[in-house]
Amino acid sequence: MSDHSDATPSTNVPSLLDAQIDCARQLQDILDAETQALLAADLNALAELVQRKQQAAETLEQLSRSLSEATGGAPAERIPNLGEQASSRWQTLRETAELLRKVNLHNGALLSERQARLRWIAEQAGLEPAPTLYGPGTQAARPAGLGRHLAQ
Repeated sequence: MSDHSDATPSTNVPSLLDAQIDCARQLQDILDAETQALLAADLNALAELVQRKQQAAETLEQLSRSLSEATGGAPAERIPNLGEQASSRWQTLRETAELLRKVNLHNGALLSERQARLRWIAEQAGLEPAPTLYGPGTQAARPAGLGRHLAQ
């Protein structure tokens, strides 16, 4: 016989998956807007998007931790046992996470190229280049655990 604490987390899994999918889609919209802002060199939009991206990433990470807890730390093993709808949601979440990873890598490469171009221009003009304000390894980068739970 299973106690109530064992049953409750499993009943939360579908709603946690839905919340993660919604959040991941919001993050996808933000990353798409970030791509456009990078292409347009729109620093004002980028500054606003960094905040939104950070908040969405933190929310997604919190939801990932909750899903991990609700599945006993093994979502990939437990979710398929919850039925076709849960499995379908899990697959959607995994596909969305992979798309987010690819778009984020693309944006990082685009940002790196833009920064390299600005450094080259500064060198040619005899100016000292500004420090990197946004990119991998900076404070504005995504939280360290983003996607870790999704990868599990």
